[in-house]
Parts: sequence; C-alpha cells; structure tokens
Amino acid sequence: MSQRRDEAVPDGAQNAPETPAAASHRDRTALKVALFGFAGALMIAEWAWTDTTPTSGTVSMNQVLARLVGALGVIVLSGSWLATRGWRTPQLWRVLAVWALPLMVCPPVMSSDGWAYAAQGYLLANGFNPYEVPQGRAGDLGALVDSHWRGSTAVYPPGSLWGQAGAVALSGGRPLATIITLRMVAVAALILLGMAVTRVARLAGVDEHRAFWVAVVNPLTVLQVVGGVHNDGMQAAIGVWALVVAWTLARRGQYWWAAIGGGALVGLAGTVKQPGVLFGLGVVAVIWAQLCNALAPGDGSQGEGARQRRGRGGRSRRGAPRAATSRSRAARSGGARKSSARASTSPAADGRTARPARWARLIALLAVAAMCGVGVFAAVSSIAGLGLGWLNPSGGNPVSVTSDAPIALVVQMLGWAGVSVQQMTSVATAVSLSLTGIGIMWCWVEWGPTDSRAGDPLRFQAAALVVYLVCSVALQPWYLVGLVAIVALMELSSRCWEMTVTVILAATTLSFLQWFCSPFLALPIVVLGAFFVWRVGARVGG
Repeated sequence: MSQRRDEAVPDGAQNAPETPAAASHRDRTALKVALFGFAGALMIAEWAWTDTTPTSGTVSMNQVLARLVGALGVIVLSGSWLATRGWRTPQLWRVLAVWALPLMVCPPVMSSDGWAYAAQGYLLANGFNPYEVPQGRAGDLGALVDSHWRGSTAVYPPGSLWGQAGAVALSGGRPLATIITLRMVAVAALILLGMAVTRVARLAGVDEHRAFWVAVVNPLTVLQVVGGVHNDGMQAAIGVWALVVAWTLARRGQYWWAAIGGGALVGLAGTVKQPGVLFGLGVVAVIWAQLCNALAPGDGSQGEGARQRRGRGGRSRRGAPRAATSRSRAARSGGARKSSARASTSPAADGRTARPARWARLIALLAVAAMCGVGVFAAVSSIAGLGLGWLNPSGGNPVSVTSDAPIALVVQMLGWAGVSVQQMTSVATAVSLSLTGIGIMWCWVEWGPTDSRAGDPLRFQAAALVVYLVCSVALQPWYLVGLVAIVALMELSSRCWEMTVTVILAATTLSFLQWFCSPFLALPIVVLGAFFVWRVGARVGG
C-alpha cells in the first residue's frame, strides 16, 4: 500500500520520505480534485440535457441558464485538469474514469455529430447503404440529425459505419441507448490511446506521465471523445498504436515487419476517419530513424551525434528521437543482442563509413507500408460493397458550413459578397489539396527521413498534422485530438508546454462557444483571449 502512495507526486519527488500526515493530505487533495472535476463534468452533462439544439437565435431562459452552467462546468473541469499536472499515470487513470462518468449518460456534448453517427449506423444495420440513403431517413434517429445534414449521405469510411451499425444493433436503435453504446466505443478508444501514448513515451525517452496528462486527460479530449462521441479518438488511438508497432519492431531490427504492421494499422485508422492515413508518415519516419541509428558508425551515441550534425532535422538539441540512443535501447530487454547486431554493420577496419541506408531502401519501406495500408483499407471498404461511397457528391459540401478552417472562412466571406459557394467548392478543394501537399513536402525537407539523416519522426508527424488541419476545407476543435497526442510525446521547452496547454484550453472554450456562436464571433474571442493569457504568462514568467 505504501508503494502506491507516490502516484500523485510530481516527478522526482517520489523518492523523498513521506510522513503519514503528508500522505493523508495528498490523498485528500487528490480526492478533492477528482470530485471537482466530476462536478464540472456533471454541470456540462446537465447543460447537454437542457440545451439540446445548437442555435445562435432566440433562446429561452432555461437555455441561457443551462449555458451558464455549462460554461462554469468547462471552467471547473479545465481547472481540475490543471490541478493534476505532475501526477503519476495510475492516479490520472482514476480521475479520468471519475470525470468521464457524468458524460456517459447524456445527449452528445458540444456537437450534434453523435446523432449523425447513430443515424448512419441505423441505416447500415437495417440493410440500407448510408452512402446512398440520406441520414434524415433513419427513423427517430434521423430526426435528431442536424438540419443541415439530414438530406446528405455519410462521409465517413466504412470502418466508422460498421462500428456505428454495431452500436445500433446492440442498443436496439433507441436514441439515448445508441449514444451510450457509442460512448462505450469512445471510452475504449480513450483507453487504447492512453496505453499507446505511454508506450511511445517510453520508446521516445520522454516523461510518460506528462505525455499521458497532456494527450488523454485534457478537457478537450475528454469532452470531445467521450462527451461528443467523435471518432477522432479511435482514429488517433489506432494511429498512435501504428507508431508503437513500427517503433518496437524496428528497434528489434525487424524493419520490414515494422513497415507491414505499422502500415496495416495506418490503413485501419484510415477506415475510421480519412486523415488517419497521415500516421503513415510517422510510421516510415520511426522505422528509418531506427535503421539509420543501427547503420551509423560506432555505438548508438556516435550515430546520434552524427545525425544531429547532418541534415536540418538535427539542428535542435531536442530534435533527435531519443528512442534511437544507445542508453534507451540498453534499458530495454534484448539490448545486448541488438548491440551485437549493430556491431555487425559497423564500418570496416579501414575506417570507411558504412552507408547502406539509401533512398532505394527508404522508398521500399515507404512502398511496403503504403501497400499494406491500402490493402487493409480496401479490404474493410469491400465489405458489403460499400467501397468509396464517402466520395459521393450527396455527402454534402464541407465549405458550405462555416468552420474554423481558413479556407472555409474565406469561402463564406466570398459568399456574402455574392459569389456562389457551390461554384467555389472545386476551387477550394484544389487549393486545399495543393497547399497540403506542398506543406507536407516542406515538413519532409525539414524533419523527415532522407538517405543521409534519420530526421525527427515525432516532429515530422506533428508538423504534417498541423499542415493538414490548417489547409483543410473543414476544421473543428475535436480534429486536434490526434495532434495533441503527438505533441504530448515530443521534447519541448517549458514555454512550448505552456503554449500547448493554452491551445488545449482555447480549443475547449471554442468547442463550447461554437454551440451557440458563429466561428466568425467565437474564433476571434478565443484567439484574442489565448493571446492575452499567453502574453500575461510570458510577463509573469519573465
């Protein structure tokens, strides 16, 4: 029992002797924080029960009061999260379970997308093709879909649809029971994400407790994955697990199996939500980082230094993947075997550098991972002949709905000037794809793998996700769940960690405001507020 009393102690303090009075005080503090977070989540759930329809028009007094209660709940839950900073992972798991409980039995929180998921699942479970039949025709569930999307068909890949169909089958199609069943899937996604994050943190040599706190326990992830039942949680969980599999197998020298296993999971993530395929970039990057380290002259530390001296990706002291160092490898089982394997690829006695890791091998690894991902995606898509129906034009126009995406905001403003939004759809999509492609190529040049350097896998993965989000035709706060999980695994300065926390809190606030405010109003408020907090923090820190 005494061995577990350090769970809520910040890193570095658990080795200090602790008196019974201090342990009792800490336990009481942990209980208070858990209960405060529970109260915040309970207030948010109460708001969801009362304010069931997103609107910026005339509202009743009950809705106004409910929104005030919801705002207080967001503040309390966010404050409780900040109070758990420095806690150990086991304690964080427990408070996460406590905070999630009130969100399990209420309507979808901060978004109506949960009803759309349920409607799509209802159609598929009853023998209809959600890519051909509009969501509004899903009986009682269809009537709960947001009015803008009732006449449109599904836009998610088949992996999501089959999960939603299973939830409907288990719940009998009853609205609230279906949402609760979908939340069970969301909780499973949160558990998978937490397990994957802690494993990657150990591989990368970063603080796993802080990574878990940032990636999983934050209010944005809790409210949007559990409360909003968004499939971004499952997409992120499978994507991070792809990194775990690829990194683990590559450290054992099984590079091709790493590409196969990681690529297959990337394809599975893509069947949940299309951006999941972007995790394939990280999979190839982590494999290449391990391969470059194994082929570097001398021991692992020399290879690390050489990688930092070569290429632009090694400029930062924090840039190199720490899992590639000899110290982190020796801390794992099988270190001696891998050391001998590295010795077999060391330079010859004449001192010449062995450089078999060239472009051909990098391209081959990329091709293997891509083929496995495409194979899994195609296999899941072929079930029941659903195929690529999510590409049908009946799925709706993402730029016709105001979101936080810069491209969508520009299109909406042009629409106010009299330009047809429908006519701009193809142009906006082309611009989005072009900017995304150019941005990812730039990220590859900066941090990606090349024949002469390992690059920085996590920074590369995070940068690619940022490019996609900024250049997309649609952007919502919950799209940040996967990005936050990757950033949580990086080595950052204390100032960058403060920025990360500020962004998470800003996105959580934006989620709340956009329930009843246009992004044209909510986004400036949140951005200015976050900037003010950032500047005040800088002055206080200075």
